[in-house]
Amino acid sequence: MKLNIKMSVVIAFLLLKGYAAFTQERKIDCATHVFKTIPEALNYKDCATKLSMRVAKIERVSEQIGALKAITYLDLKSNSLRELPASIGALSKLEQIIVSENHLKSLPETIEGWLSVRFIQLDNNSLSDLPLGLFKLKKLTTLDLSWNNFSSLNSGIGSLSQLKILDLNHNSLLVLPKEIGRLKALQEMDLSFNKLKAIPDEVIRMHNLKRLALANNEIEQLPSNIGKLKKLKSIIVTNNKLKQLPESISALKELESIYLSYNQIDKLPLALYKMSHLRNLVLVGNPIPAAEISALKQALPNTNIVF
Repeated sequence: MKLNIKMSVVIAFLLLKGYAAFTQERKIDCATHVFKTIPEALNYKDCATKLSMRVAKIERVSEQIGALKAITYLDLKSNSLRELPASIGALSKLEQIIVSENHLKSLPETIEGWLSVRFIQLDNNSLSDLPLGLFKLKKLTTLDLSWNNFSSLNSGIGSLSQLKILDLNHNSLLVLPKEIGRLKALQEMDLSFNKLKAIPDEVIRMHNLKRLALANNEIEQLPSNIGKLKKLKSIIVTNNKLKQLPESISALKELESIYLSYNQIDKLPLALYKMSHLRNLVLVGNPIPAAEISALKQALPNTNIVF
């Protein structure tokens, strides 16, 4: 009898303990909780939305990640990944993915399954090409490919109709495809620290472009009709081989800052003297005569001119 009572007490205790653990687990709010491992997230695979394995010292991602159908945010930054599993393409609700600071050399074609993705950050890897599947991501607005090994871009880049930010700084780009001009929603494009000698004229189709960064290339001239980029606010062409600026630059009524340091410009277009809306004009390291700088300062008294 006493044994039965003791057993009943033990069973009751275990039941209570199990219930407590159960209720504790139930307290996890899948909408806000950030899971740290795939096994942990798999316990809530129908509702887990955020998974961060940043600085987790991992060399591979399990194929099981494809079972996390509800994931909208995935952070794999600062690991030692050389590839991503094909199953990662099953994350159709994924909106934001960060895989910066790894050793990726390629991406799986299956990423075309990221039907909801808006933000992709792949900086500081070893990528030199993109899968065609990436160009099918019609909701993508931000693509960071900086600090990789690209020497060219696939013409498919022009298919990203909703892209607003494109970062390709610190690559080895030699040319840009003319299809890049189809990125009509683009607002910021950073092509700094590449090996570009020219910018295709098709760039002037980017009617929403606000910031254009071209520093540290080998560009000899800007498109003659750059004045069609009516919303451009900032243009950075530091450390290139420019000898002159196109007259059409005066048509950029919203342009606030021009950075032209360390080029080969020895004469400024007369149209520049009428750009009273300019806030910053940086001309350091160009062979422009002092008299011309003085005249420019008189013409633009409210512009911060650095020479």
